[in-house]
Amino acid sequence: MTKLLRDPTRGWRASELPYTPIQPQGRGRPRAIDFFHDVERTAIELELSNQTCFSHDLLKLETAFRHGYIMSAAIITIHDSAAHSLNWRRKGNNSYLTFETASTFLAVFAPALSVPILLRGLEM
Repeated sequence: MTKLLRDPTRGWRASELPYTPIQPQGRGRPRAIDFFHDVERTAIELELSNQTCFSHDLLKLETAFRHGYIMSAAIITIHDSAAHSLNWRRKGNNSYLTFETASTFLAVFAPALSVPILLRGLEM
């Protein structure tokens, strides 16, 4: 995985790392994942609806950490009601990311990451 990380001199384009205020649940599009900057309490929207996006966004977090955007740790919160994450088995669609799947993927990628990540699940 470390070979997949971008060259530190290149970084990410602004469109790939868009900092925006967090929208409360119920206003606008619900967010399945919120990433909080631990100092300024600003947020970055991460599309973590499936396993491919999750691994890609872990790389974004790693790059952000290496460039100093994350001061100490990243907190990823998965709201179980967002994106029908609890209903994916019923609907026959396995692309939605559940807390269980996210924790499994994080365990696989964690040894290659230098950014400390806390994965938190909330039932809604």
